[in-house]
Amino acid sequence: MFSSFRCATTSVQRIPKSLRLYPSAATVFYGRNCTTISCSALIHPDDGVESAISAASSVLGKTLSFESKQALVQKLTDNWYTSAKDIADMSEEESISLGFPLRLKSTIEKALVVDEEGSSSHPDGIKASETPVVKDVVQDITPQVKDVQDVTLEERVCPRFNRFGFHTNAIPKVVPTRSRITKYSISKKELTPQLKEEFDRLIRFGTERFYGAQSEPIAMVTAEKYTDHLRGFLGYLANVDKVPLEELSLQALVPSSGRQGVIPAFNYTQWLIKERNIAVRTELLVLRSVLFVAKFVYHDQSQIVPGSGDKSYSDLDVVKELRALINSRRKASKVAPRVADEKTKWMDWNEYLFLVQELRKETGALKVDSRGNTVRREDKDIAWSLQKYLIFAILSCIPDRQRTIRELKIGTTLFKEEGDRYVIRHGPADYKTGRAYGERAPLYISTTINPELEAYINTYRSALQPNHEYLFTQANGQPLTDKSLYKLFWTTSFRISGKRLTPHMVRDVVITHLRGTDASERELEALAIYMGHSVSIQKSTYDRRSQQEKVQPAVNLLASITGTKDPQEP
Repeated sequence: MFSSFRCATTSVQRIPKSLRLYPSAATVFYGRNCTTISCSALIHPDDGVESAISAASSVLGKTLSFESKQALVQKLTDNWYTSAKDIADMSEEESISLGFPLRLKSTIEKALVVDEEGSSSHPDGIKASETPVVKDVVQDITPQVKDVQDVTLEERVCPRFNRFGFHTNAIPKVVPTRSRITKYSISKKELTPQLKEEFDRLIRFGTERFYGAQSEPIAMVTAEKYTDHLRGFLGYLANVDKVPLEELSLQALVPSSGRQGVIPAFNYTQWLIKERNIAVRTELLVLRSVLFVAKFVYHDQSQIVPGSGDKSYSDLDVVKELRALINSRRKASKVAPRVADEKTKWMDWNEYLFLVQELRKETGALKVDSRGNTVRREDKDIAWSLQKYLIFAILSCIPDRQRTIRELKIGTTLFKEEGDRYVIRHGPADYKTGRAYGERAPLYISTTINPELEAYINTYRSALQPNHEYLFTQANGQPLTDKSLYKLFWTTSFRISGKRLTPHMVRDVVITHLRGTDASERELEALAIYMGHSVSIQKSTYDRRSQQEKVQPAVNLLASITGTKDPQEP
């Protein structure tokens, strides 16, 4: 009566379509045992991981302790598995590596309600019509979402997260020529006590004032970025050059203060170019990081007197050689082609605004469950949707660097002014170019964001259980890092648009859009100041228009005075 198929490590029987017509229950067979999944236990793809685990445990007749469940939830969310669909899409190897029980994962797969098109994202390629779920009674349970401007958050119904059909198992490679990357960098946990102590002193050297310092302190975020690259360099020496970890020190990166001291750094960047296909801009960051450590290691050998007019550490040959390399690569970066396939990431301004609008729809406090009933979402899920929307929405009106988003803190950088308008204020130490531009002009957040922003601040943020005072947080309660925000951003963008947009690219998108409009030079200059960079950087770095697009106004101008027109032009 039943035909069988094999999924993961479990033998499962297909339920004939005639039996799947009845909404009372669906039966899943594990070998000789069978489990009846009631409709109340069916799992929606958008359900949070905690809800999915609870439902699957109920199906299996097992009760997980609160601590065990929270440990599983923590491990999943730490690795960016945030929904039942994410668990179902996990490979067996990923499940094992995370310590997630395969039987629990398999149960979630079988109880997962498929979408209305009948397509399946089942990792084994099983058709949705063949899954052991009462699919035929599931109608299009996503209602037409009204304009979110007309519906309060509490009345808003969150649409299906997978409504656009972009799945994580079909993510295009950003760098087509790059093979699967193997880890080589040393993590902070892998550092020897000696290296930890050296890194602590290096950061204090760079970020604090001290007698005899030859340059102004750098921002903590810059120092930490340098140390990330330096751990990569140390990992290269340990894992590629096979230098024992216990023999490594920061001086191993620049073994002498003479010209020859630059050789390890040069070899490392050449390896990165060959094996990792890095961009010239990444090479520049690596070399600046090595320059930073060279100043630290050989500080006592330098005789430059601060304020004398001489460039800092200019009497050290290794510093002069590194600066020469940096200048050479900086010139190359201006004409170097981009390594990444821009088509996988780039979107125009209207596409970005559509993305923001779709994320706003997902902030609804309600959802439609697997039985077609409108139910309230968990506060934690609402908070997570609100946070994603707010990050994208704030960047739409303040296209700033991602550090601004990560370091938003009420009463420190984020303020509410009279008239219920929120504003971001930065002192010189709060943004990348603060030393050059000083205190920044106020950055105003559109009041259209206020309902969601205030709901997040006053009601839902606490559901994420942050252990810090920053506005936004990771799923594990820790502050956002550059890497965690980067991943949150591109995965969210891909799910809706199919494009792997990054936070920093929003700056490129808005400038490219505006420089292709009738915006005056005065307006563009004001925009450059507002965004914390020069007009020349705006033109050279952020304007992504092609040469043809840039010269088109000149072509049109010449055509207008000669009475001619290229037949290809509109």
